[in-house]
Order: sequence, then structure tokens, then C-alpha cells
Amino acid sequence: MNEIINKLSANNFNDAYLRAFHIESGLCYMALDSDGYFSLLISTNSRKQLNASTDILSLSLSNKCKIDNGEKVFDAYCHILRCTTKEKSTLRTFLLLSLTMAKEINELNNHNIVIEYFEDLIRLFKTSPNPNLESARQGLWGELFLISIMDSIIDWTSFWHNEPQRKFDFSYNHKRLEVKTTLKEQRIHKFSHGQLYRDDGTSICISSFILQKEDSGLSLKSLIDKIAQEVSEDTKLSLKLQKSIREVGMHDTSDEGPRYDEQLALKNLKFYFSEDVPRYNLNEPPGVSNTSYNIDLSNINSIEKQELDEWLLGWNIQ
Repeated sequence: MNEIINKLSANNFNDAYLRAFHIESGLCYMALDSDGYFSLLISTNSRKQLNASTDILSLSLSNKCKIDNGEKVFDAYCHILRCTTKEKSTLRTFLLLSLTMAKEINELNNHNIVIEYFEDLIRLFKTSPNPNLESARQGLWGELFLISIMDSIIDWTSFWHNEPQRKFDFSYNHKRLEVKTTLKEQRIHKFSHGQLYRDDGTSICISSFILQKEDSGLSLKSLIDKIAQEVSEDTKLSLKLQKSIREVGMHDTSDEGPRYDEQLALKNLKFYFSEDVPRYNLNEPPGVSNTSYNIDLSNINSIEKQELDEWLLGWNIQ
């Protein structure tokens, strides 16, 4: 991101309103205006006018702009998606996602999709951190670590939940996978009843991590960076990851987050089918909801590797 900032800030403005550079010779430019705010410009042949804004974003459709690309100054009609804050973490997120969005706009050759992106960014920047950050960060570490060891990071990020309040962490067709983490020596986890019992033919699997904090261990930030790099070409997956980052207060890039022993986590990882776990084998009765209980999986038979591999094959979307 510093490269973008330096590239656009290198020269003084003349009479150009926007200093910009072309992204992959497509419709899009990254730009810096005379007020010092960064924008994504999308060239358009549309003349439909629209202006909308929040406290940190604005969208203006079909504006006539004077652009300096370092070689010449020229006029062009553009949609302008502008970040109206200079707060570092928000600006960094905006620039990262703008580059991803620009590549997608160029591929689709669709300038009007910027309205959808504007709405996505509004929802993202409204995300507030979980009040229980320690637990939320531990949970996210487990989810991202599981994604990182799967065959396809992109596929498993697509299976991943959009909201932390969802009942399951990963969903695809009639299969569900829930990630549980604990720092205890015993494999005890808290479950909602709906995470263990379904009578609609859904196959539910639980992945269980026993974690140990380690000063030299794998940090949450390292996992975030790894997944971010893998999904950097996909706008929706990047937005999903950025939302989770903000939910656990990790949008400050100087924050490494918790660190856990990676090898120990991998060694202690076990999977269980919900039907093998102690549970109430019936639906919640009328008038009863949000039932939850702690379960000790220490003495439960885990899934053998061959059976697990066969079950995971059903998640292949290629």
C-alpha cells in the first residue's frame, strides 16, 4: 500500500484535479485528489448522475474529471469511489479492496458494478469489534488455521461463514463443519444444540483444536496475511476476510494478535461426527431456544483419516 501512496504523492499537482495511475490498462485508475484523499476511478460512457456519501466514503457517478497520469493531463468521465478519511487502517483497507475491485471491474468490463462495491464497503466499515476480543481472536485463529491447511484456501474461504453469528463456520450443500478451540488440557467445548443435532439429513463434522499460547508461535496476523494473499483476486472473499478482521479488532496492522504453537495445534487436531458426540437426540421442544452445553470430547472416537478424507472430498467444488 505504501507503494500506491508514494506513487501518487511523488509529484506536485498542477491544474489537474486528480493524479492517477492506470490499473492493468483497463477501465480503472487509482487516484489522489488535491485534498489528499484517495479514490478509485472507473471510466464510463454513462452520463447518469448519482451522488451518495457516508462519513468515510463517497460515490459520484459520471463526473467529468481532469486527470494527470504522469504523462499527460486529460479530461474523462468517471465514476469516483472516494475514501474521505485519512485514518491509516481504514485507508489501507480501502486501497487493498479498491485494487481487487478494479481488477474485477476490468475483467468484467462493467463500470456500473461500482454501486454494489460502494454498498459492500459501507457495510464493512460499519462493522464493530466483538466485545470479547480474546475469545473472538482465538476462534478466528482456529478457523483461519484450518483454512490454511486445506487443499484449496480459496474454496474453503468461500465455504466460510459471512457472519460470526452463523451456526456453523463452514457450509456447503448438506454438509457443515464447526471449528472449536480450547486452551484447556481436556477437549471440552461449548456447543449450541443446533450445532450437534439436525433431523434434515445434514452431515455435521466438528474440528477440535487444543491450543497452547507460544510467544514464538504462529500469529493471527500471519494467518490473516496468508489468507489475504490467496484471496486477493476475489472481491467477495476479500470483503469476507476484511469483515472478520474488523470483528476481532485486527485492522491495525501493527497488532500481531495472539500466537499459538502451530505444530502442537496440528498434532492435536481431531475431527468428530456430531452423531458420535454426546447430545440430546431430538429437536428443541416448542418454546425452548438457544440451548447450549459443554461437551468433553476427550474419550470420544475421532474420525479416521481415510473416512475424513472421503467426507472432505464432498466439499470439492471444482
